[in-house]
Amino acid sequence: MLATSEPTSPDFHSEEHAGPPFSLSTEAPRATRHLVIRATAAKPEDTSVWGELSVRISARWKPTDPTLPQRPWFRASLQGASSPDPIVVLGGPDDTTVIELRAGLSKECPLDAACEWHKAVDFEVQDNVSPGTVDVEWTAVASAHVEGTSDLPKGFTLEVSSP
Repeated sequence: MLATSEPTSPDFHSEEHAGPPFSLSTEAPRATRHLVIRATAAKPEDTSVWGELSVRISARWKPTDPTLPQRPWFRASLQGASSPDPIVVLGGPDDTTVIELRAGLSKECPLDAACEWHKAVDFEVQDNVSPGTVDVEWTAVASAHVEGTSDLPKGFTLEVSSP
């Protein structure tokens, strides 16, 4: 008896989605951004899609008084991430801190209609330090493959958007 695995298509990558930049402050330290990841094919398929979402975040601390040495911590979390949320201490006013997050996209998404996943990204900055803001820029990219076929279905698309 020979064990075989179900065929899977090559990975397909979405275009990079640039989320709108925003700022957090020590007075308003939290924000959430929502993403929709959508996979479609030209016609309904009797297959399932599995994938991964990657989010890249750049954060820059801008203290109200740059002579104060305090720097806040910053945390970002992606719903369904497989690793713990990273907490980093932000650098000085001229330093950009980069965080990368990844989360799986469930393979229980049938491609017999538009297959969608909804993910949330939470951002937080420490609020009990000297006053200032954190400028946040972020991008998201999804990758996916189709189970049950060694080729991508005709007209397969993968899109990341902010609702």
